[in-house]
Amino acid sequence: CPDGTTRCHSDASCIRSISGYICKCNIGYAGDGSDCGIDSDLDGWPDVDLTYCKVQDHCSADNCPARPNSGQEDSDYDGIGDACDKIVNIYTGPTNPPVTTPLDDGFCKPRKTGSCPSTSDAWKTKDSDGDGHVDSCDNCPGVTNVDQTDSDDDLAGNACDTDQDTDNDGVDDGVDNCIGVVNPDQSDADYDGIGDKCDADADDDGIPNVTDNCWLTPNPGQEDANTDGFGDVCQDDKDGDCVPDIEDICPNISAINQDGFRVFHKVIFLVGEPAPEFIISAGGSQITQTVNSATALMYGDYSFYGVDYDGTFFIEKSDDDYAGFIFGYQSSKKFYVVMWKRSNQTYWVGHNSMAIAGLQLKKVHSSTGPSEFLADALWGTKTTAQVTLLWHDSSQVPWDHATSYRWQLIHRPHIGLIRFRFLTSSGIIADSGNIYDDDIGGGRLGIYCASQAYITWASLAYSCNDLSVPQEVYDDLPLDKQVKTEVDPSKSWSGKV
Repeated sequence: CPDGTTRCHSDASCIRSISGYICKCNIGYAGDGSDCGIDSDLDGWPDVDLTYCKVQDHCSADNCPARPNSGQEDSDYDGIGDACDKIVNIYTGPTNPPVTTPLDDGFCKPRKTGSCPSTSDAWKTKDSDGDGHVDSCDNCPGVTNVDQTDSDDDLAGNACDTDQDTDNDGVDDGVDNCIGVVNPDQSDADYDGIGDKCDADADDDGIPNVTDNCWLTPNPGQEDANTDGFGDVCQDDKDGDCVPDIEDICPNISAINQDGFRVFHKVIFLVGEPAPEFIISAGGSQITQTVNSATALMYGDYSFYGVDYDGTFFIEKSDDDYAGFIFGYQSSKKFYVVMWKRSNQTYWVGHNSMAIAGLQLKKVHSSTGPSEFLADALWGTKTTAQVTLLWHDSSQVPWDHATSYRWQLIHRPHIGLIRFRFLTSSGIIADSGNIYDDDIGGGRLGIYCASQAYITWASLAYSCNDLSVPQEVYDDLPLDKQVKTEVDPSKSWSGKV
């Protein structure tokens, strides 16, 4: 690596982090970066045991190399992963299934900002409006609303939903802790109800942010032993969340943690049709959908501005319909969706809605929200009053059954950049090229399905990234956008990183 000390495997790349370089195995390989082996199903586990791993992270042989299983679940302890076990099947489950959805719709576990042990548990019980819902689980923390009704699925309850978003960050003004300043993550280090982005003293240590050498971690003494400008208490952990910067997916935002989709929300577009059944595993980094269901999506709890979002996509068997992922989710009326159809098909009889095979990107700007009208618009490969078709793969490559595909998404709202690609272990299947749309300034991440069963989304990963892009993506930017962007030399868009 450029630092002269970090050495990576020949099938790995040097990745720049806020605190130095780390080694990451290329797509199609798995391991700790110092040692990498072939990963046929792209789930982050090598096909065979690796000998020279330094930290033993994802270095054991995959117990189900034919199907993605990020968590390596093996409920009968026979060495064969549940995803491949003829006795224990991931779609039917064992007698006492180990895979559950511990946090689902309508249930919220009070969560604090960051991962550090708390000296006080006050955040767990704080209920500002006295409606029986603690603030961290209340969709209107300042307005009494016992029923928590949220008609447009934007996580702002009807009682405080203004349908106004002054800063276009996806957070309704009625619940935004920093109106006028983009902060979709709503990070609030000192729990004072004022977002860090607009709090003059975000950590409440008496030192203004502009002069504080640890602006997110209280340190009134400002101790800085090595005089590098960063206080001792945040030297290797800038946001004070007890996750070292080199491992932190969002090193400057303590509100976003690495627990994936353990907390999630469902949106079903058609009442009366079969509902999807989402099974969460691998600590929230894998989702399986088992039902030939109505058009539906699922989104996580964390909201992002700039983001990198990666995942592995796999469909077990039969049918030829839609699956994909969403980003920039602000409500059930406003989000981006990348969707993939296996074959051409007119589905909505009487609506003349033709789905064309291949990958496509759509922007949803619906007037109705979940309904037959929006489901119809999402099905067809065209622009309508409800959705805009931003890109369609002209080669119309279909997805194949029992094949693992890895996607990589770059979303940089500050310049309106969207770019994504799909790869197999053999190489790139499709690359969208740079797409520009600045209507949605960040939002939540999730997955999407329509009339398709037996879908697995595995090794789901995300990280905050507002500014930097790979060199190849940067080179395709117009000059007025290049000056607002940085190049990350450690990431390549032409290779398999």
